[in-house]
Amino acid sequence: MRTRNWRDDGGVLIIIRSSAASIMLKREFKIMHRRQRTKTRQTSSDDRGDSVRRPPRKAKGKEISLLDLDDFIPAYLTWLANRWARSASALYLKRFGIGFEAWRIIVLLAIEGPITANRVCQVIGMDKASVSRNFKGLHQKGLLRIDAVAEDGRQRLAQLTRTGFELHGRMLPLVLQREGRLLACLTKDERDLFRDLLRRVYANLDQLDSPSDYESE
Repeated sequence: MRTRNWRDDGGVLIIIRSSAASIMLKREFKIMHRRQRTKTRQTSSDDRGDSVRRPPRKAKGKEISLLDLDDFIPAYLTWLANRWARSASALYLKRFGIGFEAWRIIVLLAIEGPITANRVCQVIGMDKASVSRNFKGLHQKGLLRIDAVAEDGRQRLAQLTRTGFELHGRMLPLVLQREGRLLACLTKDERDLFRDLLRRVYANLDQLDSPSDYESE
């Protein structure tokens, strides 16, 4: 049989034969090494309070500080949003024939009534090209109608058709069930608190960008 050389972190040379047993042994070594590195990692916080990890890595003799994703709140917000959107889009497409972006537009149209594409961009945060593409797709499916504004022929107002409202009514129970499953790990009081904290953070978004952020160091 062929043999391969593997060296552990302690510098001991180990000869492993190419077999099923060797594959399992190699995996165990990798797990052992990852655990060892985890134990030796150091954590600290910078002046802003962002948690950073300081692994034993250096560049030009200086230690490199890495972001600690376990403590970085925007990472969790991104992971949650991305996972929810991917899962929802796959499900909605299979069950109802529309994607996640289209559903978001339908929800806003059901709440606010006739609105412009600019309004959708403002509330949902989608870019205008995506809104226009979804408007066109929903219109072709007979889920919304688009009318010109009498005072300004260039403006268009979109509103749900009866078919669009019916689809909204069919989808809503499933959407709420999925929300319930996601938050099942929290008590009612924790969900209320979590919702309140998210609202407060959302209201603070205007503080996110500062003109000084764009200045060169």
